[in-house]
Amino acid sequence: MSDWPTVTVGQYVKQRSEKVVIESGQDYVTMGVRWYGKGAYLRPASRPKTKALALARKGDFIFCRIDAQNGPFGVVPADLDGALVTNEFPLYTVDSSDLDAHFLALCFANQSSLKRINKLRDGRDGRARWKEADFEAWTIPLPPLPVQRRIVEVIAAADRYIDALELEESTLTTLLATTRQHLLSGCPRVPLASVCEITARLVNPKDDEYADLLHIGVDVIEKGTGRLVNPRTAREDGVISGKYLVGESDVVYSKIRPRLRKAAFPGFVALCSADAYPLSPLNGTPPALLREILLEDTFTSQTVALSTRLKMPKVNRNELFSTTVAMPQTEGERTRVATALDAIRGQIDAVSAEQARARSARAALLDALLDQKIEVLRPTGDGGNLDLLEPLV
Repeated sequence: MSDWPTVTVGQYVKQRSEKVVIESGQDYVTMGVRWYGKGAYLRPASRPKTKALALARKGDFIFCRIDAQNGPFGVVPADLDGALVTNEFPLYTVDSSDLDAHFLALCFANQSSLKRINKLRDGRDGRARWKEADFEAWTIPLPPLPVQRRIVEVIAAADRYIDALELEESTLTTLLATTRQHLLSGCPRVPLASVCEITARLVNPKDDEYADLLHIGVDVIEKGTGRLVNPRTAREDGVISGKYLVGESDVVYSKIRPRLRKAAFPGFVALCSADAYPLSPLNGTPPALLREILLEDTFTSQTVALSTRLKMPKVNRNELFSTTVAMPQTEGERTRVATALDAIRGQIDAVSAEQARARSARAALLDALLDQKIEVLRPTGDGGNLDLLEPLV
């Protein structure tokens, strides 16, 4: 294995500025770059504050000067050739005889680089910008061009697998919503007060008895599904005001922005934000079913109509319990609905877990490739093809 030279990015790139004068007071669609190497995209139309925008060309390297520690680096694709960008998105041509633009993007996608960028930005005021001089002075490994391209191919294959998992999860999420509506739309409606109540008490989250319970803020409840996304303990969140003590059978319903449909069934003792209601099931209502009827279309329409505040739509307790919910008539029907929807949720959770595993594996693979812990070589007598070999020991 030969060591790759370390070079500065500025040796192989040149900033390009092809300005387009714009009309004052007009809205323009501009291009942005997603975080974590997710690529360039068109942003919603807005009214630029500058007198000119820059024209992007296919193959340009682009990054966002804001939040650079989150990986907004990419290459302009063919379908965005000619797109406009603001001055927050510098454009560069890359010397393709020595450096592959997509390999350069990968050099800014690995965790060690993002941590270094974040450390560099520490101490700067406000939403510190990572400027062109920072980019050009950055150092990267420079393997031979065929090796760069092979690394890009390997990571692209991992990305395609992750993209397929994301599509599968999206499809299953849509299936969950449509199945829920199909199963509940014909059910009789009953007062919400007949199927649940609020009995939870407020506790001090700083007490040792409660500090290590998970804190369910409305921000960790996924809209539309009610899945919990990376909740942390009360101690980790640093909460100090009183929180509701959520029981194992309670469903947590967000009272703010009801249009977002946030209802979760944790299934364990936890704390919840004062921006949510902990609802305890009544009359044998399965908690899993209570969650589903709180996510159903007609119920959401009612709560949205009741939340009339403009800045922060919110439904108060009296308004919430003035609503009706769809309820299957028999215990058997209620169990059947809950079981059918739980089965789809199980599939979503499995795909989501595989996504997390694949992303972790992709990150580890990229780090190993850039650190030469996995070596790309040109085997003899193969016509020049490059293969990925076993990890070096």
